[in-house]
Amino acid sequence: MNTDYIQYTGRHKPDPDRAAVIELFLKLFRRQSGVAPDAPTQVAQISAEDEGPDLTYELRVHKNKKWERRRMSVGIIGENPGPKGRSRTASRTKGSKSTCFKVTYDNLLVVKVPPAPIGRFDDYLESLHTEGRIAVKLEPEIEFVAPGVTAIMRKIHPFKDAEDMNASELEARYVEWLRGHPTDQDFLKISGAFVYVMDLSKHAFLSQVVEAMHDPEIHRWRMGEEILKSHNLLWDILEFENKYGSENLNICFEINKVYDQYEIRLSDMMREHGLSFPIPAYRKQEWFLFHLADRKVVRLDETFPDGFLDAFNDMVRGVLLEFTEKVEAYRDVVLEYVRDVAFIQNKTQMAGLIYNILHLLACLRERRIAIRDLKPDNLFVVAEKDKYPLFIASPEDASLGLIDFETAVDFTEYPEKEIPQPLLAGTPAYATPSHLFPNRLLGQTLTELPLVFNYQDWQAAVAMIYNIVTGELLFENTRKLLFKTKKTVQKTTELNLPLSEGFKEVSRIYWSGAKAEFESKISGKKRLLKSIPVNLSPDACAMIGEDIRRGQRNTEKQVRKYVDAQVIFHSDKNRKSLLQAPAMEVGRLRERWEKGENLPKMPPGMRTQVLRLLRDLERLKSQSQRQKKLIRLMEKETPRLSAYDLSRVLFDIVFNAMYREEWGALDKSGMSEAAPETGVLAGNEPTLIYEEAGIFEASE
Repeated sequence: MNTDYIQYTGRHKPDPDRAAVIELFLKLFRRQSGVAPDAPTQVAQISAEDEGPDLTYELRVHKNKKWERRRMSVGIIGENPGPKGRSRTASRTKGSKSTCFKVTYDNLLVVKVPPAPIGRFDDYLESLHTEGRIAVKLEPEIEFVAPGVTAIMRKIHPFKDAEDMNASELEARYVEWLRGHPTDQDFLKISGAFVYVMDLSKHAFLSQVVEAMHDPEIHRWRMGEEILKSHNLLWDILEFENKYGSENLNICFEINKVYDQYEIRLSDMMREHGLSFPIPAYRKQEWFLFHLADRKVVRLDETFPDGFLDAFNDMVRGVLLEFTEKVEAYRDVVLEYVRDVAFIQNKTQMAGLIYNILHLLACLRERRIAIRDLKPDNLFVVAEKDKYPLFIASPEDASLGLIDFETAVDFTEYPEKEIPQPLLAGTPAYATPSHLFPNRLLGQTLTELPLVFNYQDWQAAVAMIYNIVTGELLFENTRKLLFKTKKTVQKTTELNLPLSEGFKEVSRIYWSGAKAEFESKISGKKRLLKSIPVNLSPDACAMIGEDIRRGQRNTEKQVRKYVDAQVIFHSDKNRKSLLQAPAMEVGRLRERWEKGENLPKMPPGMRTQVLRLLRDLERLKSQSQRQKKLIRLMEKETPRLSAYDLSRVLFDIVFNAMYREEWGALDKSGMSEAAPETGVLAGNEPTLIYEEAGIFEASE
């Protein structure tokens, strides 16, 4: 399309990435409107930058001496929200990972722009087949939305018998039609290269569902509704206490004082306007509550003179502004109540989503596939229309589907042939250092490569569970540490050290932060996480149980290794006692050595060595006992874990598999090594890619 005919109006012109997508759909709109390719065209942004990450535009084409108009919205999947979750231009990494856009044009579409331009139609069709190669291996257990030509072509050339064809037949029909109409292939191109388009009209992203549950604007609106609905609470102390708690009674008393000031000033206004008729108490209260609910009175009866309404609203606003601290304290109490009510209403849905995340992990494990970039923007919720989005009453009411397989790896044929090298990429808030290093190194340092890939998805699941329950990022600070990877590996190269040493140092830095932030965050949200009970499906239970048993065996091996390697307690009896003693008994022995009670004579420094050994053994034995308890739980007919306990189980398994003690002690300060802010903000963020940066050239 000749962009010379496009006129962008308003203060904001879209960034080049969005503009390219807009121009594709503007071309489509021209075709649908039946205007000439060179007809004048306008694009106007009609949503403000602070209204959300998806910006709305009005498309205009000039036809028959007037403008025909329609709207569309464009958001970059992985775009970073600015303050309070608002839109800010994405800071994406260019290279070997596609850029994805969420587009609403009649229906919800995902437009994926490959990094390497595809110019030939046959190459494009081959790439569509490759894109869906892993996806089809997950059928029918896991739904997916694959790219194709149908999503766009049905908008410009609908077939009369389309309803009689299934999706595959319709896709094949459009492919054949496009071969005979090569000029219409341009509707599948951006900047002259083919793009992938997926139709998500039947579904919504997991991120949208989570945002709806925790949307601060919805909570704020419900706060206003709660204030208006509970109109008697301000003047009924017992009811206020019953609903909002005795600890907030003082706020009720304070807001009553504000109301007294409002009444005095309303009386003054009446006298100033020469009005002597009485205003019923319930009416005065109603007007006050409108403003307390952050609204205003929009109508008074005809007995009030012109101009009184505006003056009245200004007066009430002035009173509330004068007592801002008391007013906001009251609103915060109501807002907290509204949030608690919403959380209770959403608990079943949260549990259902977590159940389905675990089921997804189990299905991937069974099929020997890892996605490696799981995140709320790459998952969609499959649910019946009348139950979506906020009425998922049980796990069976919904499931999770996938839209992006670009970073995925299929190790179905392993070990018969070498596992193919996947794209070295990951979204920082959901990734680990292992996402950014090649297979050969991971196999050398972590062993069991298929498990490493599975655990990459598990780490993402831990972050998503926290996000579902709290609406917040779990590894918000830790993700910054992944941006130090390149610098750390370059330093390894300069010192002429093996790349494995760089990986170990990156891992030490990352897991120091991850463990510290994990402990801090889930402890802070323990009450909420504990209140979400999650039933485990049989396949998820088998998967987690298998990994706990593996971890428990490794823990027992570590205990034996510690006992065998130590040279302090020589006798067979002492060694046997150390092996068999439970954690509590080892703890009592440690306490005795710490206090120095009845200790034998020993060389200098021996006591320090004994204490170190006993502390390590106590920790390992406590870990083994927890693992045995979990194994027994997994053997129950219907095991259930809270979101809190589930997060701990998954994180511990991932951490123990991804980090080795011999690489060095974790930094106890956790985030002391955090990188400075890089421009990538909290929230949904782009995939971090290092493959094309050439950082893996360090000597082996």
